Amino acid sequence: MRGERFRRETNEALRAGWEIEEESPERVVLVRRDFGDLLDHVFIAVLTTWWSFGVTNAAYAAYKYFDDAERRVLWEERRPCPACGERTAEYCRHCGEDLPRNADGTLACTECKRALG
Repeated sequence: MRGERFRRETNEALRAGWEIEEESPERVVLVRRDFGDLLDHVFIAVLTTWWSFGVTNAAYAAYKYFDDAERRVLWEERRPCPACGERTAEYCRHCGEDLPRNADGTLACTECKRALG
């Protein structure tokens, strides 16, 4: 059974436009997708429509929707970050897994192998 805080945070996120991408007993991965900014699409259309017939614009929309989606993880119990003790740990925006620090201090996801800043 999930705690009141966890249910409240999940419901608030859903009302704010987030969707549940993945759910487990201890966490919920939320995602918010869009197709990109209207001005970005207009700019791409002005520059490329005459030779790509809108394919470039469609590719940009697909990139924004699938790869550049905003992700957020809600945990049943707030766990402290192992590096700093903060209660909100950093996570991979592609798969939602916690990001441990490498030996050189950079963050990298152990599941999807993407490095972060």
